[in-house]
Amino acid sequence: MFKDITRDLFPGQELPDFKKMEFEEQIHAACKKFNLVCSNRFMEKCYQLLDTNTVRHGYMIVGDTCVGKTECLKIVQTALTALNQFPEWKNEYKTCKTL
Repeated sequence: MFKDITRDLFPGQELPDFKKMEFEEQIHAACKKFNLVCSNRFMEKCYQLLDTNTVRHGYMIVGDTCVGKTECLKIVQTALTALNQFPEWKNEYKTCKTL
């Protein structure tokens, strides 16, 4: 959604490529750690949450019960915390905690 909005607002401008492979590797590792299946749909939701996190100071995750909202948040949190260990990510994301 964020990319669509920025594409509409700034036609012809390309956003810098996100470090997709590293993030996906950490998402898969976090899913394995928590014994979850990382489907394409779940990965898409993780990217949506990351995009929202990038452009917002706070957000609410809403939806039906038992669809994976909490698990998605936990997986993205774990992935970003793990990425903080790599030097090229050190200043982008800090260890995060949820309330």
